[in-house]
Amino acid sequence: MESSEIKLIRQCKKQNKEALNAIYIKYEKYIYSICYNYTHSKEDALDLLHDVFIKMLKNIQTFDEKRPLLPWIKRITINTCINFKRKRKATISLDQVMTDDGQTLKEAIASQFNLENYILFQDSSNIIKEEIAKIEDKYRLPLILRHQHEMSYDEISTYLDLPLGTVKTNIFRGRKQLKEQLTLKGLWG
Repeated sequence: MESSEIKLIRQCKKQNKEALNAIYIKYEKYIYSICYNYTHSKEDALDLLHDVFIKMLKNIQTFDEKRPLLPWIKRITINTCINFKRKRKATISLDQVMTDDGQTLKEAIASQFNLENYILFQDSSNIIKEEIAKIEDKYRLPLILRHQHEMSYDEISTYLDLPLGTVKTNIFRGRKQLKEQLTLKGLWG
């Protein structure tokens, strides 16, 4: 880490407002871009940006000056985004869940529209949302990033700071858990 950044961090630890402002200006766009890519909402990204800086200020005293600052900021940002999504109970839409014959679940349920199918579709949609919320976090988040946010495996790997193989395994296991849960509810196979 360059010495000017160390000096800046030390000043932040002393609650120096100019140093805090300098850190904010230096990393604002970086943090905002991560938050926006996660939420796809300007308002939510700005709220998360604010939350990240509050967390950074609260934890700057514990920051190890021998370590680089950017990974620490990235970790706080990603954790803040993950917690945001957990609170929102993010779900995958029926347009993103595929049946064995290549149709979306929405298409399969409502292929011949009538009132009975519509009611079944609405009930199924609510059940699927509930079942997705029950999937283990380590599987649910990569699954949501893949299907809801249409991120590539490489993007998810970078975003979550996980090995590519782990991301692929977690998505596979998340899909498997969802399919098993839906099968038990009579909504799959």
